[in-house]
Amino acid sequence: MTENLTPSLKPLLVGDIEGLFIIPDYQRGYRWERLQVHQLVDDIQKAKGTYFLQPVVVCQKNDGEKDYYEVIDGQQRLTTLYIIQKAISKAINPASKGNIPYQIKYSTRDSANFLENIESATPDAASKYIDYLYMYHAYQEVDEMLGKDLEERMSNA
Repeated sequence: MTENLTPSLKPLLVGDIEGLFIIPDYQRGYRWERLQVHQLVDDIQKAKGTYFLQPVVVCQKNDGEKDYYEVIDGQQRLTTLYIIQKAISKAINPASKGNIPYQIKYSTRDSANFLENIESATPDAASKYIDYLYMYHAYQEVDEMLGKDLEERMSNA
């Protein structure tokens, strides 16, 4: 049976992303270094107006119970945006769990739970899988950048 697939391009603001995103096992694990994360956050902070990223390519699917998006390309960016949102939520309200309207699951391991609780992750938990370690370091980088930015704003006020 052939599915009727109609490709479409739909620009979304980060806050408008929602749903379940599955990273299939043929995709490489999360491997953004702190420098790449730093550059992205820095670029976003310096942007005048809307900041556009390369596209995230997905295929909408249904497993018989729920709809989800299989990520074809852009999983590194999508994961990094998720991590940035978690850090911003914590910076705004430290007591908040930072509920993000989308969830990311890597087919190869329980990354959804790790990402959901990344703000309270320990170095021991992060070293369980190499993906977790990179995610942990990405979160630490964003958290440090936000802390420095808030300190500068407070001292200039």
